[in-house]
Amino acid sequence: MATNSADVTRSLRDTTDDTRVRRPVSRGLVLLVWAGLALLLLIGIAGSAMRALHLGDFFAMLQPLRNATFAMFGISNPDPVRQAAMVARADSKFAAHAVATLLHVGSGTLLFALVPLQFSKVVRSRFRAFHRWSGRLLVVIAWVAGLGGLYFGVLHPLAGVVERVIVGLIGIWFLSATSIAFLRIRQGRTAEHREWMLRAVAAALGISTMRLVGIPVDLVLTPLGVGPEVAFLHTIWIGWSVTPLTAEWWIRRTRPSVKHSS
Repeated sequence: MATNSADVTRSLRDTTDDTRVRRPVSRGLVLLVWAGLALLLLIGIAGSAMRALHLGDFFAMLQPLRNATFAMFGISNPDPVRQAAMVARADSKFAAHAVATLLHVGSGTLLFALVPLQFSKVVRSRFRAFHRWSGRLLVVIAWVAGLGGLYFGVLHPLAGVVERVIVGLIGIWFLSATSIAFLRIRQGRTAEHREWMLRAVAAALGISTMRLVGIPVDLVLTPLGVGPEVAFLHTIWIGWSVTPLTAEWWIRRTRPSVKHSS
C-alpha cells in the first residue's frame, strides 16, 4: 500500500535530534476550551439553519425577543423606526440573493459540523484516511463560505465602508489561513498545520461570537442613542477580535517547545 508523502516527511522529522515537548495543560482548561468551541459551533449552525429556513424574515422574527429583552431591563429604544429599517434591509438583502445565501449558510453549516471531527484525536489516530479526506473537503467548503461572506459583507454591507473593510480583512485572513493550513499538511509540517487550522476556525467562529455578544452590545449602546449601524459595527469588531485573539493565545499556550539534544 502506498505511503502518503506527508507521513514519510513526518516520520523523517521524528528521527531528528530535536525533541518537541508540549507544555502541560490542565484537564479543566481543555474542557473549558472544548465547551466554548461547542457553544460557538452550535450558535453558528443554528444561525445558518434559521437563515436558510427564513431567507426573508429571520431578523424580523427575532425582534419580539429583542423587544421583550429590552422591556425586561426597563430599556427603551429611542429610534425604533431606524432599527426596523435596518432589520428590513438586512432581511431583504439575503432574500434578494437567495442562491448566494443558501450556498453561504449551507457551506458554513458543513464547515462547523466538520470542525470537531478535524480536531478530534480519536478521529486523527484511528480514522486517518477519513481525517485527510474530510480535511480536503473542509478546505473547499471554507472557500465557498468565505467567498460568500465577502460577497455579502463587501459588496452588500449594512454599515457602509467600515463594514467593507472589516469583513474584507477577516475574509482574506480566513481564506489565507485555510490555504496555508492545507499547504503545511501537504509539506508534512503538522504542528504548523494545526496552528493555521485553529486560526482559520477562529476567524469563521467570529460570526458566532458576534451573535453571542450582539444582545449585550445592543442593550448597552441603543439607550445611549447609538444607531443600529454603529452598534452593528461594534458587534463586528468584538466578534472578530475576541475569537481570533483567544485562538492565538491557545496556540501559544499549547505550542510545543523544541529542546535540542546535546
